[in-house]
Amino acid sequence: MPPHTTDPAALSAQLEESAHLLELAVEAADLGLWWLSLEADTLKGSPRCRRIIGFPSEAPLSYRQWLAMLHPDDRDENHRLVQAAFDPAGDGGYRTAYRLLRPDGQVIWIAAMGQVEFAGEGAARRGLQLVGTFRDITAARQDEEARALLTRELSHRIKNIFAVVTSMVSLSARDYPEAKPYARELRERIDALSRAHDYVRPHVTEDGASGGATTTVQGLLDELLAPYRATGPDRIRIRCTEAAIGERSATALALIVHEQATNAVKYGALAVPEGMVRIDGTRDGDTYRLRWREEGGPPIERAPDRQGFGTVLAARSARDQLGGAIAYEWAATGLVIAIDLPVETLES
Repeated sequence: MPPHTTDPAALSAQLEESAHLLELAVEAADLGLWWLSLEADTLKGSPRCRRIIGFPSEAPLSYRQWLAMLHPDDRDENHRLVQAAFDPAGDGGYRTAYRLLRPDGQVIWIAAMGQVEFAGEGAARRGLQLVGTFRDITAARQDEEARALLTRELSHRIKNIFAVVTSMVSLSARDYPEAKPYARELRERIDALSRAHDYVRPHVTEDGASGGATTTVQGLLDELLAPYRATGPDRIRIRCTEAAIGERSATALALIVHEQATNAVKYGALAVPEGMVRIDGTRDGDTYRLRWREEGGPPIERAPDRQGFGTVLAARSARDQLGGAIAYEWAATGLVIAIDLPVETLES
């Protein structure tokens, strides 16, 4: 920092040097500086700012002229954000992204942020000007839109694959009655994977933005087990601590949960009207612990003599795909299943 001085010539030189350094930093960051005064109805910008918006003249724009340059779909929201920033009761912050129509007809995406300078205190507090930066993010937005388009196309193709495989299984079993039970179970597994895919796929809007909420363990289980609640919402009670779940982990967990629900319907608590299942999920440090407890079902005399294919599949999914473990306790009052999964893997 330059030493303090009271010499006018030295002060002038220091100010020029500071302005020059600021200009270099802004240029290096590819930012445009701007100043907006609602009282004076003017928007002024640095040379880079004017180049970004395609307005070469150094003459200031009026606020109304600037709003007219914004895309019609973004105009009202931006006006609201500016008014909110100038609100004396607020913190003066302004941050947004919008489309701008350049005079040459090009539509660009702008990321803008700024801070209102206030004067006065209490009831006399008022906003003087909004000072901020522009950045052209058109290329980044185009990349996002291209990825969103690819994601939608892949998701559509995956759904088609699920449908084709399900149809092939049904057609193949048509001429072999003895294979129909196995075909039905396979279709149910595929349907579980399909529902998991639908849940974790981001709902991408046409402009490439993600409109879906964060996918969670609770939400996935609610989605997967909804068909089993048809006979009564209290047949399956799910209470899970909030934990995000990623696309890859969701498909593996969907298989595990589907196998347990299917077995509960065939042999366990859901096989009788008074039976129920409780599912609890808690986070314990770096481990997420799921507990499946069956109550009110047929008494259990002992553990099964052998493991079925579904049980083996669930164990392999927990171990190989999720990096966790699954354990069974064959209590006389009902089956208890412990599923322990690394949080880091769960979110992937």
